[in-house]
Amino acid sequence: MTLADRAAPLVSFDTEGDSLRVSDALVGASVSVRLSDEPDLDPAPSGAFLFPVDDAVTLTTTSITFPDGDFVIVRNHEGEHLGEFSTTPRELSEGTYYLELAGAVKTYVRVPRTAMTGVYPKSHSRGGALEITFPAPTQIEVGARSTHDRPRATITVPDDPRALMDAVSVLPSSLKEWSAERSWPTLRGHPPAIEIGAELDIPDGLQNPETGVTIEVPETYADVYRVAPLAYYLGATVVPGEEPVLRLDNGFDAPLGTGRGLEATVSRLLATCLTLDSLVRIGGYYSFPRYEYDALAPDLPFYPPNLADERLSGQLLEYFEVSEDELAPYTPQWPVTASLRPTVDDAKFLPHALNGLWRVHVTGDSEPTAPEPFEPSLVTAHTAGTPPSGDARLVESALAGAATARRRSMSEVALGVVTDDAERAAGFRETGQFAGTVAESGRGRSSAANVDVLYTENGAPETRATVVVTVGENAYETARTLVDRGAVSAVALEDRLDVDSVARLLELVRRGFALETAVSFLALDERTEHRYVGHPTFTVADSDDETTPAVTDIVSTDRDAHRVESRVSVQLPRQLGSVSRFTDAFSIDAYHLTGVSVTSPMTYDADELARNLDDLDGLVRLNGDAVREYENVTATDVRRSADALSDPQ
Repeated sequence: MTLADRAAPLVSFDTEGDSLRVSDALVGASVSVRLSDEPDLDPAPSGAFLFPVDDAVTLTTTSITFPDGDFVIVRNHEGEHLGEFSTTPRELSEGTYYLELAGAVKTYVRVPRTAMTGVYPKSHSRGGALEITFPAPTQIEVGARSTHDRPRATITVPDDPRALMDAVSVLPSSLKEWSAERSWPTLRGHPPAIEIGAELDIPDGLQNPETGVTIEVPETYADVYRVAPLAYYLGATVVPGEEPVLRLDNGFDAPLGTGRGLEATVSRLLATCLTLDSLVRIGGYYSFPRYEYDALAPDLPFYPPNLADERLSGQLLEYFEVSEDELAPYTPQWPVTASLRPTVDDAKFLPHALNGLWRVHVTGDSEPTAPEPFEPSLVTAHTAGTPPSGDARLVESALAGAATARRRSMSEVALGVVTDDAERAAGFRETGQFAGTVAESGRGRSSAANVDVLYTENGAPETRATVVVTVGENAYETARTLVDRGAVSAVALEDRLDVDSVARLLELVRRGFALETAVSFLALDERTEHRYVGHPTFTVADSDDETTPAVTDIVSTDRDAHRVESRVSVQLPRQLGSVSRFTDAFSIDAYHLTGVSVTSPMTYDADELARNLDDLDGLVRLNGDAVREYENVTATDVRRSADALSDPQ
């Protein structure tokens, strides 16, 4: 039986001697914990844990030792964070505790009604194996949740909009729960895949979550696609109707509009629900200071934590009372709008779009069209045709490959260049940052084989690169070829870049920025036509020092009055609903939704600004101009930039 026939189990447990192995079957990852004796496993209720788990077992032991280097925190019976452990034994008095393991598989341990002691070995320094011991044999429960970053099953749909409605209605089966906590991306899970076939086939185990929300739309592909993002996030049942309407089980009905108006309404409601859910969850799994909460909560017509246990239909009634203008400054910049054709052929792209909570625009059958300019996304991505400059062409294999592509630390990412120009090759070599830079195409193919990020001016060499930059007359066709061969994300530039711009562009990708962010920061989008291919927000690297890849804009209102605005872009794997935090001298000491622009609470004179610039992480623009070495920027430089705004000549 295949995944197309039934929903595959997500996690499993098995023993080997005194070890318990917890496996995420979907992604092929596992962690092992060591126990005092060989354990006997029995099923355990998944509802006993603070966090959602896909499955759980119970066993008896006097100790549990976690994998070397994995991060473990402890919470009390109410979920209150009690901190971590160290090389000094930490003794906890009798009670019920929850241990949370942030390893290859998200694993939780419930320890009921006992005392315990936790300690790392003396050699512990971001490594070593944490050992938890109990005063007597104790029955504990171990639960796990899959990262679920790819489909666990496949739905087959025929060429029939009514069948697609049924399929869209069960796509939310991937969500782990239906409180406001679903705004966390790790609790949503990748929707089932969709393939085209002779008849509708929904695998066993996939069902509508029955949240009390129904969306009626005419039986057209265009309307089903348009409401799919909202239906997915709200767990709505999509049914036929004369006009698009959202119906709640408490009797509330909300017309959604038609055509482009429907797209705008769905986008607005989705942003409203995600943003307000993130405030309602403030007292939930992770409770910490939030920029949006402090700014919005006092003026809302409800107290967000009071809605935490409210049914979804009741929450939505409160949400609909909040104006779009009030929310706008605290709503994330949406990453992608997927432009789909109103045919069954594009149904296969829908689960990938919903996985990122992308907006959906419906275009014509042939050439791409642009969505209405309602709060535009960073990228509009099309499923067919050659996209306009600045837009992307979606490729299904790249969307699927984004989840399985190996992510590397910054220091591991290898950069390479292929060029047929000997003089430029010499210039690239002088930068000292490229793993392979050659003048001849034959040597280029071999030297480009083992790089992660590739810039090529000379066709499509053989390469393992997951991110590629192509230039020249046939750049778009070259990008398509490389993505078809296995690259995940590409940008095609019409004109060659100077050596310094190439070096800076690839270095930004190495530092964990998506191509769109890198191209925009360097203003390459203003210098040459460019088109993206593959996954629009894929990143190849994770930061080595755990800093968040942010872009900070310094905006001068006067030569001695400057605002600081910072934003972390929503990009894979940092999805909508996640949070980020800045720790520089200009920032508010609070977390914020990824994708929200955070403005410093005060303005700064040029001297203050220059003195603290080297405290910033990420990228810095001074009045729109990229600053390469901002630690060397002086107050005179800042004032000169401000003066140029008022006197551009």
